[in-house]
Amino acid sequence: MSSFTVTGKGAVFLDLLESADGREVAKAKGVMFANVARRVLEQWRASTGGIPEAGMRVLVKVRADFSVQYGFQLQVTQIDPSYTLGEMQAKLQQIISTLTAKGWYDMQRSLASPSGFWKVAVVSPHEAAGLADFKRDADILSEAGVCQFEYFSATFQGAGCSESIRGALLQVHERNQEERFDLVCVIRGGGAKADLAWLNDMQLAAWICRFPVPVFTGIGHQVDECVLDLVAHRKFDTPSKVIGYLKSSLQAEAAGLRARMEQVASRISRLAADQLPLLERQGSRFGGLSQRFVHGQKAAQERAWSDFARLATLRTSEDTKTLLRAPEAFSRLAGGLCSAQRAKIALVSSQVASRASLVVERVVFD
Repeated sequence: MSSFTVTGKGAVFLDLLESADGREVAKAKGVMFANVARRVLEQWRASTGGIPEAGMRVLVKVRADFSVQYGFQLQVTQIDPSYTLGEMQAKLQQIISTLTAKGWYDMQRSLASPSGFWKVAVVSPHEAAGLADFKRDADILSEAGVCQFEYFSATFQGAGCSESIRGALLQVHERNQEERFDLVCVIRGGGAKADLAWLNDMQLAAWICRFPVPVFTGIGHQVDECVLDLVAHRKFDTPSKVIGYLKSSLQAEAAGLRARMEQVASRISRLAADQLPLLERQGSRFGGLSQRFVHGQKAAQERAWSDFARLATLRTSEDTKTLLRAPEAFSRLAGGLCSAQRAKIALVSSQVASRASLVVERVVFD
């Protein structure tokens, strides 16, 4: 079906398209009148939980009709839900076989299980009911500082579903290069069984398989599974169970850490109790050694001070004697200096007198 429209009066208009190798082969318009549509849609809803949608492969029972007013059209009298569900299952098995052949099917489960859940990426439809349930507990964990959540919106239904989710995962991957995520949650909430067909996509499944971070799914179905559930690291029925698992894991880790801390404290207490007698003996020995050391240092200090005082007194006495001898030596030196100067002056005076006499004699006789 390339289109499926329910009118306000209950009639259904649809376009039926046959293709081969991606090429359109034939196309015809179809109609279900209100009384027929009511019965067909009730049967479909009972089997799938929803209503037919454009893009689904269907097996229809029709009656060809031609009128002057409306032209050629097919009056649909029955749509077989088991064919569509079977088609979905066949497509799912084909995807699984391809992923297994490529060695991708178990890649997510080979990743180490996350612990701590400090930074979590969440891919979900914008403002989905399941997202609100998830955020109710996620906000508590975030406010407590034990988890950080970052949300990415995507469409989980319709022809653009695969491309939209892959676009969100690409954003997650780019952010993961900057600051690594510990976990990616792909959640949607409830929906019709037939809605899972949009998630059974080969390209989308390959992205999940090869994603470098563990992926948890909470698509919103307790019995039915899509390929994302099968290839994810871990699958949950609903978004609430995903966040519930995170909470319980954090509580278990905290309890385990508390138990290990208590074990360490107990071992330290036992070790201290076992070592207490030895510590007391060592303390007593240390006290005795300390006292002897202090006494020894005090005696050495007193001896050093006595030696210093004796040497200081001796040096002072010697300096005093030197100072007492200094005036006498100074007097001797001064006396000697004065005698030498007097002799020098007398010699000079004698020389001057002699020369003066010679000068006088010359003047007189000349």
